[in-house]
Amino acid sequence: MYLSIDAITDVSKADSLIKAQEMGLLCMKYHLSKLYYKLFLTLLTGSGTINSTLQREYQNGFYPTLLSYEKVEKPKIIIPAIQKYLMGAQTFCNQPTNFYDIFRANRHVTFIQHLNREIDFVREKVLNSEERINRLVELIDYDDFGSCLFEILTGGAYLRHSKIREVEFIIETNSKSPDLRVVIDLGEYFVECKKFDRTVDYDTTIRDAVRDNTKATLVAFTQTNKSAVIELTFFVDPCECNSVEILEICTTAQKKNAYIRTNRLAAKVTTLQWKPLNEFALFPSPKYFWERYKFRHNSEWKGIVPLMNCRFAHHIDIPDQNPMPSSTWLDNVECECAIKWKIENEDTLWRIKRLSYDRLFKALDQLKSKSEKSIVHAWIERDYPTGNRQAELIDFFNRLKRNMRDIFSWIVFNETCLDDRSASK
Repeated sequence: MYLSIDAITDVSKADSLIKAQEMGLLCMKYHLSKLYYKLFLTLLTGSGTINSTLQREYQNGFYPTLLSYEKVEKPKIIIPAIQKYLMGAQTFCNQPTNFYDIFRANRHVTFIQHLNREIDFVREKVLNSEERINRLVELIDYDDFGSCLFEILTGGAYLRHSKIREVEFIIETNSKSPDLRVVIDLGEYFVECKKFDRTVDYDTTIRDAVRDNTKATLVAFTQTNKSAVIELTFFVDPCECNSVEILEICTTAQKKNAYIRTNRLAAKVTTLQWKPLNEFALFPSPKYFWERYKFRHNSEWKGIVPLMNCRFAHHIDIPDQNPMPSSTWLDNVECECAIKWKIENEDTLWRIKRLSYDRLFKALDQLKSKSEKSIVHAWIERDYPTGNRQAELIDFFNRLKRNMRDIFSWIVFNETCLDDRSASK
């Protein structure tokens, strides 16, 4: 089956796609189109523009890992992060396309909007901004890009405050230089920005372990040709569990139609009734995950691992070839199984949530020569299922108190929670 607004074999599906586009806020797409034009004028280097050929090939499904977070999956093509953010956001404007990663598009649109809001203002008003902007467009990894973006956004936020007279990016001559110099009536303050990586390495290790150890269960369930949703709870570190015990408890839960619990795992199986798709379904997507599996990323569930026997639709512009490029549009699903999983083990959750204190103490060390006229801004991304970091922050401040060697004015923690609901509209 081929997917196209202009030429499509099923009129009802075409209507639903057109309605979805209309509900997807066309004004937002117009705003983003203007945004790109503005960014192109500002980022005059080649890294600040979209490679149109690569954009088209990505949307057609030839490079599905192009915008992958490096800690999760290494992309086969290496390009500057600014290009990845622009391409991800542009894909939102270009819908419908053969391949559409709605989760990453949501993130890319959000960050590009923040950059768009500040970049001209920072370039015109903040001293030494050219050096920081030039660095931004050259960075490759998402985490490095996020750190530089945080410095730019922080500089702009300071200068917009009525009490601030001047903001300057400090040219980094050594690793112990602060990021910003801020001037107010009482004198000058020095600011250090530290963005924590989007996820800790151990979180990635756990997700890899869950994905690997649930494969046997997913295969076994789909081979029965009976669709189901499995709710799996780990009472120990998921890395300590193996595929055999996961398969055993899930199979038992299905046979007994009951919630089964041991001291290591718990499982509940809910049968999914088969039904034909009335329209092409974007998969993966918040809409499909919620309507079919009752799963949301910002919920108690840490993650989801799906498997299905299905047929994907392809855009009308994609010619027949072997193999066909990746598509994210479901045409028909014969059987599917998904495992929603969460962790209820405090030691494991602590390892996921704990802050990299070394990074914070390094920031304080970089400000040591500035004594009390110094401020640290730390940016953390919240992992919703594991909750806030109140206990971890208290632990940090207790360590700081015991240390009794760092003098500073403020430590400001900025926490971001990207909600997948905005991506499903």
